[in-house]
Amino acid sequence: MFRIRDCLRVVALLAVLPVVAHAQSTPCPTTVTLCDGIATSWTTSTGTRTCPVVDPEYTFGELTFDHATGRSTMRFQYGGHAWILARDVYHVEDVAPGVPVTFDVRLDLVASVCGADGAHVQVTHGVGDATAYTQYDSYPFHWEIPCPVDEPRSLVLPVTVVGAAEFAVETRLESDPGSGGNGSVTARLSFEGLPPGARVRSCKGFVFDVPVPAIASSWGRVKSSYR
Repeated sequence: MFRIRDCLRVVALLAVLPVVAHAQSTPCPTTVTLCDGIATSWTTSTGTRTCPVVDPEYTFGELTFDHATGRSTMRFQYGGHAWILARDVYHVEDVAPGVPVTFDVRLDLVASVCGADGAHVQVTHGVGDATAYTQYDSYPFHWEIPCPVDEPRSLVLPVTVVGAAEFAVETRLESDPGSGGNGSVTARLSFEGLPPGARVRSCKGFVFDVPVPAIASSWGRVKSSYR
């Protein structure tokens, strides 16, 4: 037997914060996970935290992160309280020095939540004072049926950097305390709008190469190259 509280909420926060310049003289920022009031700090690029089990049949939470792929996930069953704050520092390579580069930091989301009436998932994506918001509402729920997955959504924030200046990215996924909710959230970081040939690299191993468009060639030039 279990009780369903009136509301379950999940919050995801992505904040992009400027850093002075590119020179990795300080350690990489830590990632923090919290389960039932117990916080753990991580200096590694990947990690998994399984929350303490209150009732082996009903309650659990799990947090995972992989900075090299820009991916963070959270799963919770019957209101397991957990949150993750994944942090890394990025810079852009192979761009003209001293020239501002504007691009988008994108957070792609797949989420599901179900439980009592009023259960929902909130996602907030912010840069400074600017924020974007979306909400996933609960579906009719039966405890033996997994939550249906909502349509994928994305939150996008523009960023401008000069040369190899660093910028910090924080991704926060959080489930409110409570019993009676099931769900999951997966967030994946990517970058759009960078010039061809540019590369994004992070302190914790993320690498994203922007492809260079192929140069069209005539048939005669192709044949001459094989003579």
